[in-house]
Amino acid sequence: AAAILVWDKKARLQKINVETGAATLLAQNTTGDDNAFSALTFSPDGEYIAYAETGPQNYPNISNIYVQGLATGERVQATSGKFSDGDPVFSADGAWLYFISQRNFSPEPGSPWGDRNMGVSFPDRGELHALQLDPEAEFPFTPENELTGESADDTAGSSDEDEGENEDEESAKANITLSGLADRLFKLPVKPGANGGLLASDKFLYTRMGEDWVSVKIDQNDPKVETFAGKALGLAMSDDRKTVLVAQRAGESLDFALVPAGATMPKDVDNKRVRLDDWRITIDSKTEWELMFLDAWRLHRDFAYDPALRGVDWEAVRDQHLPLVTRIGARTELGTIMGQMASQLGILHSQVRGGDLPEDEENGQLAFLGARYAPVASGLRITSLYSGEADLVNLQPPLRRPGVDVRKGDVITRVDGRSVASLADLRMALSSKAGQQVRLDLSRAGTAITEIVTPMNGRGRAMAEYYDFTEGRKEAVERLSSGEIGYLKLRAMGGNDIATFARDFFAQMDKGGIIIDVRNNSGGNIDSVLIAQLLRRPWAFWGKPDGSGVEYTNMQNAYRGHIAVLIDERTYSDGETFAGGVKSLGLGPLIGTRTAGAGIWLSDRNRVIDNGGVRIAEYAQYDINGNWIVEGYGVSPDYEIENGPYATYQGRDAQLEAAIGLLRQKMAEEPMRDLVPGPLSPLGTPAADVSKLD
Repeated sequence: AAAILVWDKKARLQKINVETGAATLLAQNTTGDDNAFSALTFSPDGEYIAYAETGPQNYPNISNIYVQGLATGERVQATSGKFSDGDPVFSADGAWLYFISQRNFSPEPGSPWGDRNMGVSFPDRGELHALQLDPEAEFPFTPENELTGESADDTAGSSDEDEGENEDEESAKANITLSGLADRLFKLPVKPGANGGLLASDKFLYTRMGEDWVSVKIDQNDPKVETFAGKALGLAMSDDRKTVLVAQRAGESLDFALVPAGATMPKDVDNKRVRLDDWRITIDSKTEWELMFLDAWRLHRDFAYDPALRGVDWEAVRDQHLPLVTRIGARTELGTIMGQMASQLGILHSQVRGGDLPEDEENGQLAFLGARYAPVASGLRITSLYSGEADLVNLQPPLRRPGVDVRKGDVITRVDGRSVASLADLRMALSSKAGQQVRLDLSRAGTAITEIVTPMNGRGRAMAEYYDFTEGRKEAVERLSSGEIGYLKLRAMGGNDIATFARDFFAQMDKGGIIIDVRNNSGGNIDSVLIAQLLRRPWAFWGKPDGSGVEYTNMQNAYRGHIAVLIDERTYSDGETFAGGVKSLGLGPLIGTRTAGAGIWLSDRNRVIDNGGVRIAEYAQYDINGNWIVEGYGVSPDYEIENGPYATYQGRDAQLEAAIGLLRQKMAEEPMRDLVPGPLSPLGTPAADVSKLD
């Protein structure tokens, strides 16, 4: 009977009979993680399935390949559990199961030495492997030898009858044998680097390597690897394995092409594209909004970290808000109602995601120069220029970029020939010109000058203001500490912020103290990377016995000074986890005000049909003693300091000043060991006569 296979929130893999609706349990993941199952695929005859499943060994980082018979329910773990294996796919004849295994460990760097070395990574880990489902099947990638080559075939001879028998053998059903499957493991002679997705046709395998999808020829003598579709977003295979659907980005839209399953994608795919231009979809917005609201409600019911939903009558919440959905007239209003619904749980880590919102593409976008102004009789006087780090040329605001000579005190009189008398005039003159060259006519001490500049957009302006703030704090710390204390600001907790940490932290390791500022930090997920670096401690040194030169620590790149961390009520999510870790591990004091209190972690998987929704907090944090942390309360500072509004307006930063004072005190009490030590004892001198010790 026809069946549907599905895994659910309770981490069950089930087979649902289409006619009767009866459910048969195929597997129950012991970790209870509904993300445990992935990449389910069917054998060509539909009688077996293969999939990846995480845990329980070394959960959640390792997944294993499982193969299971649908008729009997018999299943085997086909990989060892030592490496993370995934993306299984059956060969066209059903005799082999190919998969990607993360077992190529080529470290970069290969030693702990080097500038800003924060640890070893293992790129290009994915290798192609195969499991022999049919014990009699020949491995398609075994090179020919004197027993299997053409000469052997010639010696054996052939006939029309033999050819007919061979055809029958080729079309015969594979004898899939689960017993001993894990011992029948083969490695494909293909370079490592497969990083997600695996398809199989009769003659080729397809996988992603780097940014490209490549083909691997299933050939025992020449398993050639070629670029099939450069930078494609994804591939899918037809049931007969003869056609590949290729998804690519074409400007702002997606492009789909149906191409032959060959070594490379045809260069000309104009006649192979899936025509989407004349597609028209009729949408009943009010019905769709109601369905999206109900989906968001169900997702909260099933995915929130507390199955009891904090004691809230969730059906009553639905009944209270659903009538409002029938009365709205815009998608933005639906977001408001979904936010009101989610707020009944009182989880501080929930956010509304916009979805398919209307855009005004004809409205001119504002552009900015990165300065502050004051109107004067002849135009707009530049009262200050946004600061940017001089070493990071690409992050400089427009008026500070190389080759541009615009200074504080200059008066802007015209933009592209248009006179400027007010800030409103400037905004109108720059409208829609972000990223375009613009001519500025200025007056400097009565002398007319002209500059060509390239304004930035609104996001660029926000980042320029952030860097201006950061540079101002760096200068203040340098001035107030007489250069003895360093400063670094983390805007969030993502990849760019690891780069910021690596750029700024290691450049200041000779300072006796460093201030790490996570105020207004919007979160992410890199706290453990940063804390691991801060936990490094030196226990030995390399240096010359006479004390000359600069010593090098073991552990390498270990900081020997003191740190202080600035927090405030806008320190959010992973910024709070970082602060909590610093406090719990005793790495340094927290200074400022209590953080936001958003500590139940979440993902982005609970989207509704238009890619909007309300994020659901799924994973509550607790400390080593089993106490719930962060959510609803936040992380308290060790030294509570509030920045008063008037003093802040005047440019003062009481929290920063308190951190400087505290670090100077700590540095005086426990100074960092000099970078240039005094003469050491002669090499070989024993530290003690161990024979006299108890």
